[in-house]
Amino acid sequence: MAKVTLLGEHSINPVEMASHAGRACYESDMPSIGDGKMIDVKNRLFVPGHHTTLEHAPHHFTFAMEDISISTITFGFHLSHPFYNSDQRSGRFSKMYENPDMGEIESRIHKYFPNENPSDALKFIESGIKIFQANKDNLTDIAAETLRAERPFVSDKYIEQNAKKMAQEQLRVFISTIAPTAMDHTINIVTLAALWRTAHTPEMRDTVAQMVAAVRSKYPETEHMFDKSVAAKPENDWAPTAYKFKLDDGKVRTSPELKLRNIDIYDCIVNPNARDTVDVLKFTPETMTNNLSSIRVDAEMSIMTMGQDQRHRTIERGEPIFTGDFYLPPLLAKAGLITPAEKFRNDFWNLPNPMHLRTMIAPYGMMMHYGKRINLNALLHEQAKRLCWCAQEEIYNLNIQLMQQLGAKGHHDIVTEMMPHCAKYGKCCEGARFCGRDMSVWKNGNDGFKVRGI
Repeated sequence: MAKVTLLGEHSINPVEMASHAGRACYESDMPSIGDGKMIDVKNRLFVPGHHTTLEHAPHHFTFAMEDISISTITFGFHLSHPFYNSDQRSGRFSKMYENPDMGEIESRIHKYFPNENPSDALKFIESGIKIFQANKDNLTDIAAETLRAERPFVSDKYIEQNAKKMAQEQLRVFISTIAPTAMDHTINIVTLAALWRTAHTPEMRDTVAQMVAAVRSKYPETEHMFDKSVAAKPENDWAPTAYKFKLDDGKVRTSPELKLRNIDIYDCIVNPNARDTVDVLKFTPETMTNNLSSIRVDAEMSIMTMGQDQRHRTIERGEPIFTGDFYLPPLLAKAGLITPAEKFRNDFWNLPNPMHLRTMIAPYGMMMHYGKRINLNALLHEQAKRLCWCAQEEIYNLNIQLMQQLGAKGHHDIVTEMMPHCAKYGKCCEGARFCGRDMSVWKNGNDGFKVRGI
């Protein structure tokens, strides 16, 4: 089960820090920490909603979360609030692939869904693991061949190190997101108070309760922020809805989909020449007008790539919906896994379990639909990361579609600015992770952007 440890240790009590911030607003002289003077933080700051006073660095809390399910992060912690910083264990280091603990998975289902019979869900999860294990060696060989063809300047050592990784990245579409992972998660106390009120899945509520207990134990003065009467209750549980579809209507897809819905662009498109990889777009006055220009898109992608997409916190997103489709990456299609994927998809939608449980055990490959609104600064930051060939295949190909559609609408200036660091400045910033492709294609403009198989 999820285990939470509070890592952040700060020398200033968060209530004392909030008092200092409040007094700085309300007094003519700057107050001093430890001068013995405190304002009523509960009634003058917290209850009236003067919450900026509770957001200062000495009381950002860092939690180490171990054995928390991927689905609880994707459909919980990372879904609904951008006020966080987190670093999540890469999926390729999951214990679920090689040596899954099905007993622990069963215990997790029993704990969070005590009224459900887990047998069908467990059989489904095991069937995906078997597909992964039966195909991993063949997929590694196919990945190695594809790397040699796609990236002529990589070494044999690079291929040896990356073929297995890339095969695993694509094969994990058959792995359930109930798989345990870990992350460091840093939030301020107001965000924690909000999560206490809105945690919307069973495991998320349990995890937030541990976070609150750790903070209250160390800082009992914060107790008023976490009144049990306002804590999230089981009746507030949320799960994505699904498109209304007949089982036979759904399909296995080998490409994500992005549709450009609306473009609201002002004249100013500024992207300062980069001295390094630090994103300065949000910090320079001349780029502020970029915040007023935006695009609106509808996107369909796997849960796997939805988790990648959520890392860009300055992008606004709508509520996700299951489309009914299943994503099969190119290497897997090449390996002849379309028919097993079709059966796997049908088995998921035939499960008798309610949507809340199916969301928790959904495999990485199930596809989601949601809208995105992206201002130009957020877009330029996103594309610099996702149009790099070191990005994962699906999210790269998704953003290729965006670039192509913007170009078709005549926004070539934006397309030019969207190019990754290597295309703009002639230098790869990935160091030893250089992708090894033929960089001379950039002499022909955008011809270097093409759909990737890996």
